[in-house]
Amino acid sequence: MKFLSFFGHLNIDVKLGVLNLPMPGEATSVKNLNNVYAGTAGNFAFVSKSLGVDYDLYAAVSRSTHSGFLDFLRQRNIDYKHIKILMMTRDQFVT
Repeated sequence: MKFLSFFGHLNIDVKLGVLNLPMPGEATSVKNLNNVYAGTAGNFAFVSKSLGVDYDLYAAVSRSTHSGFLDFLRQRNIDYKHIKILMMTRDQFVT
């Protein structure tokens, strides 16, 4: 049986909607904010799932930063048993 393996990152892209782009040094209000789950490995997994292709997804993420992404995968029945889930807090990433 053939299958694919994806090794890579799972990014969370943050999309901000604004009424207009500010000039340098100015600020503007954010109309809406959305998280978009992506990353090379994530995108390949989404496409493979939609095509019915078997695959394994390998990545490493922190539960504190990627809990929403993991929920997103779970809700779409995307297997994440090979994702290493670290229990680090955001403060532990700062050096």
